[in-house]
Amino acid sequence: MEFLLNCDIMLIVKFIAPWPSGKATDSDSVIIRSNRIGAANIKITLEFSRVLLIIVGDFMQVKHTLKPIYNINSEILILGSIPSVKSREVGFYYAHKQNRFWKILASLWDEELPNTIPDKIDFLNRHHIALWDVLESCDINGSSDSSIKKAKANNINKILKKTNIKTIFVTGKKALDLYNKLCLPQTHIACIYLPSPSPANCAISFQDIKEAYKIILKYIKK
Repeated sequence: MEFLLNCDIMLIVKFIAPWPSGKATDSDSVIIRSNRIGAANIKITLEFSRVLLIIVGDFMQVKHTLKPIYNINSEILILGSIPSVKSREVGFYYAHKQNRFWKILASLWDEELPNTIPDKIDFLNRHHIALWDVLESCDINGSSDSSIKKAKANNINKILKKTNIKTIFVTGKKALDLYNKLCLPQTHIACIYLPSPSPANCAISFQDIKEAYKIILKYIKK
């Protein structure tokens, strides 16, 4: 089922049965398309008999749906701000093809680039890296961190209590600001800043950003 929206003003859109399966289930979905919200397709998974989507101008409410990646052996935690449009579409972190995050990490250990989600999870676990984001939800224009407002933080202590993580990194200045404002009062762990690997941060070369990320190696046991 597909709907085309023109988001010039605030819209409150309610989608009610009939659904593709006759009744809404968690396996049904609708596709929302708009050229005004920074994404060609936004997939809304149905959990109840209706879904309420609120779009204000070019902003949309985004809720973090990706599971944090960690295990009992995780030694460091890397936090972004909130998944990008592409990451939400793919269902995993740093999914944009031009994002340099996975290429940077692979180069630090001189390994081949992990391409599949299972390969990426295996890479993180082998190198004792936990991965999540600062925000649980926010209003955002597309994938623009600078547009974030009405931010609500994830419960970072959820991971810290289950691991021995003592070091937290953040990728990008917005993640840094949001962490210090919303998370630091709860974690009491000062974070370490890493440059954003986003394609929007193209001013920094790959070699320079790799050099900045080498600090990670100091906090992981060989």
